[in-house]
Amino acid sequence: MNKKIMITGGAGFIGSHVVRRFVKKYPEYTIINIDKLTYAGNLANLQDVESAPNYKFIKGDIVDIEFINRVFADEEPDAVIHLAAESHVDRSIADPLEFVTTNVVGTVNLLNAARFSWKNKYHKTRFYHISTDEVYGALGQNGMFTETTAYDPHSPYSASKASSDHFVRAYHDTYGMNTVISNCSNNYGSFHFPEKLIPLAIHNIQQNKPVPIYGKGENIRDWLWVEDHARAIDLILHKGKAGSTYNIGGHNEWKNIDLVHLLCNILDKKLDRPEGESAKLITFVTDRAGHDLRYAIDSTKLQNELGWVPSITFEEGLERTVDWYLNNEKWLTDVTSGNYLYQALKPTEKLYNLSTIERVSKKNPELFNKGLSILIKMLSSEKRNILSSLETDSWKEIGMTVHKIKSSLIHINVNSLNKLINELECYEGIPSKQLRTSSYMLCSSLDEILHDLNKELLPC
Repeated sequence: MNKKIMITGGAGFIGSHVVRRFVKKYPEYTIINIDKLTYAGNLANLQDVESAPNYKFIKGDIVDIEFINRVFADEEPDAVIHLAAESHVDRSIADPLEFVTTNVVGTVNLLNAARFSWKNKYHKTRFYHISTDEVYGALGQNGMFTETTAYDPHSPYSASKASSDHFVRAYHDTYGMNTVISNCSNNYGSFHFPEKLIPLAIHNIQQNKPVPIYGKGENIRDWLWVEDHARAIDLILHKGKAGSTYNIGGHNEWKNIDLVHLLCNILDKKLDRPEGESAKLITFVTDRAGHDLRYAIDSTKLQNELGWVPSITFEEGLERTVDWYLNNEKWLTDVTSGNYLYQALKPTEKLYNLSTIERVSKKNPELFNKGLSILIKMLSSEKRNILSSLETDSWKEIGMTVHKIKSSLIHINVNSLNKLINELECYEGIPSKQLRTSSYMLCSSLDEILHDLNKELLPC
């Protein structure tokens, strides 16, 4: 049966696995990948299917309602699998409004476009919203989240996802749309952006850099192999009951500290290091604000209704994940350097403004003598996105990100440059003195310039 499946956020970690599965498993389907290509979206994740005849990529932002309406009109999808979201808790603490805009407004834009496009044929269409177990809040030492657990979000990220869940249910109840929701536990696997615990730990251990652990490492998470998650999404899209919610969990509860020790042991063997050598890199850092103690998912409903169970053990999945990162160093290097964003641009989009920055830096000998230079690259002439990459010389222990730059590059002066340099955001909560990376990047929109230069960011 010919179907058109629209997948939002399909260039991201989970989304790319879902796209790959559907492109390869359903050659009779047309898979339409909608992605804004923020820092977490990477088309290199899909190189093995990008030339497939049943695959189509469209760059765009779900917040742009005109774009979304145009895509629905042009492509006429039969189903939407909605994964596009801002998902990093630390980033949500630093900039909650961005999470409200993308996760709530973006979801409602999609729902409205689907509602009008699918009117009078809801029975032939489906809107599938992917959510998180974090909407349920935190557990004590016992118990598990079920589909009837009351929502109790504790971070701006989880609050934004909870809100989007409620809107999806409301559109089912109010308009009769065919919707389903799934809430998953922490995912792990290949193509995971290295700001999350497992890929960050693997990368830092390999590079002999400190491995940050929040608090005492006592927080417990349920880990789900991303390919098992993609398989569950496949089942729920095709066989899930309209209006239902399904929890997807890996039945793998691990304390963060125990998980990192396991990674250290695996990498000691694979890197031919003495036993216990990598564990010396573990560094405890100040705990995240509102850090939930424990998550655990009860997937009984999904197992009983659709027959889904995890296909591999956590140890086997973790071994495969480590091997993938060790065998794909170029992918990891491109991601950590920001090269993947720049390489994807058209030649006309590769604009440099080094001369302006160098001229400004030279006016401040202290900064210039420390070897700091900022390379600003225009990422999109249409959206005016930029990649701000700070390359360090003598400050080798500082990794920094520049949040939304609030002035035109032409008007950058010494004072604003100093403010940008001083706005150090903790990378996974690590104090800047413990960061041992030569550069770090963050996509920003030049059109959203300058409103938070005066805002105080989270302290490192």
